Amino acid sequence: MQDSLKAILAVAPHRDLLVLSDRYPPDAIGGAEISLHLCLSQAALKHRALVTVFSDKIEAPEIYWQDGVPVLKLPDGDPWPVHAGAAGQHRAWAKRGRFSQRAYEVFAGTRFLATGGPISQAPDRATALWLEFNARPRGGVAKDFSLGADWVRRRMIRALCQAMAPKTVLLDNYRSILLAPDIRKTLPGADLIGVVRDNRFTCARHDQAQSINGKACAKCTLACAEDDSKRFSEFHHRHLELSRSMRQTALAAVDRAIVTSAFLEKGITALGLGLRIERIPNPGGRLEEVADFMRGIAEWPGEHLLMIGMLNENKGQLQFLENAANWLKSNPNRQIHLAGRGDRIAEQIRALAAREGLEQQIRLHGYLNRRALFQLTRRCQIVLAPTVWPEPFGRVPLEAGLARRPIIAFARGGLCETIRSGQTGFLIPPGDYPAMLAQADALLADPALCHRIGEAAHAHVAQRYGLDTIIEALTKTLAPAPA
Repeated sequence: MQDSLKAILAVAPHRDLLVLSDRYPPDAIGGAEISLHLCLSQAALKHRALVTVFSDKIEAPEIYWQDGVPVLKLPDGDPWPVHAGAAGQHRAWAKRGRFSQRAYEVFAGTRFLATGGPISQAPDRATALWLEFNARPRGGVAKDFSLGADWVRRRMIRALCQAMAPKTVLLDNYRSILLAPDIRKTLPGADLIGVVRDNRFTCARHDQAQSINGKACAKCTLACAEDDSKRFSEFHHRHLELSRSMRQTALAAVDRAIVTSAFLEKGITALGLGLRIERIPNPGGRLEEVADFMRGIAEWPGEHLLMIGMLNENKGQLQFLENAANWLKSNPNRQIHLAGRGDRIAEQIRALAAREGLEQQIRLHGYLNRRALFQLTRRCQIVLAPTVWPEPFGRVPLEAGLARRPIIAFARGGLCETIRSGQTGFLIPPGDYPAMLAQADALLADPALCHRIGEAAHAHVAQRYGLDTIIEALTKTLAPAPA
């Protein structure tokens, strides 16, 4: 594997910065990947960086270029708990017949119990395996603690580090940071930098919501275990505890941490890991490019409000629509637009629209590329962010500002930093849907106010989250150490 990696890396020579990410454009599904690419595609970094992602769609390493940035795709493993096997191996055995499938599963399961971590945790792996197939907790089994040394990603990243020998490794977000101890052993002299973009180092729960039934957790006691798995909460609690410890141990293996918000900085500092922490927010985007996207695009007539982001419980789209149904019915000219992936919540939204007779007023656009997203934002009057969780950063206010649109959001997490309430948008007490709808009414009734807030938002994003400013800070942080 190491020789084959050296051969493929020859097409992108002299790279001293390895960037490991969950996803990367054009396969991005969230703001994290977009923010990362905006930075790496600039001249100061794109000639140094090699981005690496894992894919379960390939059997051998392959490379592609995105706006001048080389992206190496490495083969991923099968899903947990057979993650020590190459992707598709389980399906291949299943095609040979039921007996072959069962034989492979018994072999893989035995291997998992024996090699998925310390022998002292074998009972924990056994109960995790049992929960997966018999009484799965809501959101799934907490499994990080049991990934083991034979996890395909660990084997692949060790081979890549040996083949490339980078001086600096940027681990972008949680799944990449899990590999920090392996990289540290393989490259003891490298500078390891972890980028923390979400809540998964402070919240072990699958949805990282930092709340239980809408009530914020002041301190993590893993009380969510009983909420997720009422019959076997003691097992689930143990798995959450082990996984949280494993995540924090992995984070402690980096030399430095970059956080994107003061909210995240407070949470990571409270862990007491002794990390050097630097705050570098996500960039807004290229002003000229965004202006080009929207050139000639006019508002739609009527009242159009937009929600941007993956469709899930944390983002709160379904909860908002449930509370706004009567408000929508009171004015047939009102339309809510949703831009983002999420089949499960999308189906529930369609069912709600049908039940309430709002099929013509709730429009699901799915995932949109950046041009289409900014054009849709420009056609709407207001952007909404009714988030239920504490947003780690909050990229949506930046996108609204670049489109010169006001945003109304619940005052949670990083949104309190990216929005200046009353100036670039409005922050509403969390969960106060009547107040959010009343603020929308006030803006819709006053186009001049809408315009004024939108212009202020654009100026704020350009000044505080300008790409050049963020690139300068990131380039300084990633500068090679003196020889």
